[in-house]
Amino acid sequence: MTLKGKATIGALTLGGLLAVLAVILVVTLDNPGKAAPAGNAFRLDTGDLKYPVIYAGDFVRSPVDITRIETFKPLFGPARPVVNPAPPKLVSPRELTFEVPGEYYLRFNGDWAAKILVLDADEPISEGVVRIYRFFVANSLPCNGQGPSFYRDGGEAYLKLWFNNDSPALLLCGPTEDAFRKIIEDRFRLPTRMVTFPGTFLRDGKIGKATHNIPEVYLPDKGQFVTFDINNGFFVRWLEASQIARKIHESTDDSALLTPEQWEQIGFDIDETFANALGAATADVLVKKDEDIEFTPELLSRTTRKEGWHLMSQYYYGGAAYFGRRGYGTKFLKVEHIGSLHENPDLTDAAVAWEESFGLTVKVVSPEELERLLAQGFAKEIAAEAWHERASLRLIKEPLGTRLVRAICRRLEKVWLVGSACRAEL
Repeated sequence: MTLKGKATIGALTLGGLLAVLAVILVVTLDNPGKAAPAGNAFRLDTGDLKYPVIYAGDFVRSPVDITRIETFKPLFGPARPVVNPAPPKLVSPRELTFEVPGEYYLRFNGDWAAKILVLDADEPISEGVVRIYRFFVANSLPCNGQGPSFYRDGGEAYLKLWFNNDSPALLLCGPTEDAFRKIIEDRFRLPTRMVTFPGTFLRDGKIGKATHNIPEVYLPDKGQFVTFDINNGFFVRWLEASQIARKIHESTDDSALLTPEQWEQIGFDIDETFANALGAATADVLVKKDEDIEFTPELLSRTTRKEGWHLMSQYYYGGAAYFGRRGYGTKFLKVEHIGSLHENPDLTDAAVAWEESFGLTVKVVSPEELERLLAQGFAKEIAAEAWHERASLRLIKEPLGTRLVRAICRRLEKVWLVGSACRAEL
């Protein structure tokens, strides 16, 4: 057709539309179209979800016809039963579904990789969050390897690319916690926040410092926030940071030192799925901080995550803190609040001075007062229970009529979709 101007498919006459449909169907059946997406344009269509974290029985669509499906493995825990538990079901050349919950690592047509996390809709929402946590740990290494590209656009483009390649994320704690909270927000609309630790302690009469940033997620079926430390592969059922900090503080002195045996005696109910996963090499000189790098085995350390867990006492010992800035989930605090556990004022003063050196305004409160402020600040968001509607979102099989419209769109030049209608420049 060589018509000028713009028109909608709906504007065609009935006879013309039927004729076009007949031609389209014949052409589509004879030549299903295997054009490759340019560059990194391959993205599975997951509807209103930005990232492919779906339920068993949901349907996702490919931008190209799928002629071959192969699998690959995550960096950590490749032998877990949830990894590629069953072949996906191809219901049409461009549409597939997953009947078994688990982590899927697929390569389509020998070229395009995708990580897909399939949840169980019958499980409590807390178990869905744990599945996301384990999926993230399995596909990430805590090192300063890709921070520049993550922060370039706020993390969304980075995450979409991460889901659509076979490489692990190489991120330190700041972008890691941000990325995890973005995925949780997209899938469940649960309240999230970042907890930080301006850890100070005494060694040989000198004050030492250690810090870390960790995401926390509100789990409605548990009635509280829970901490998920992706970088350390450390998740305690079902405690938030302040509860973990208090137990650690009660188990040591101002040195904040714990032996592995003393750590075990605390009795945390730790998820040990990745206890034996290797950490990152301590030599940060392996990484150029001003540009991204690709994963290589040299980035792995010789020690496991569990072997480093007792060292976390260095930053947990002094208590948890929360920023009062946008983007961390606790803007309502307005300034950084430290719920200090220190009895030694020198350690508290050192923590405050350390944070103020970054241009932050800091307020020290008791852990109980900080807990009250956080509960007050999240009360309205929790009461709204936005997770009910979002968690129930399902990706259904595309109706025949919509598939016909899409087929027409693919055969016309300069087309785009408006809702469920196809618009075209004719």
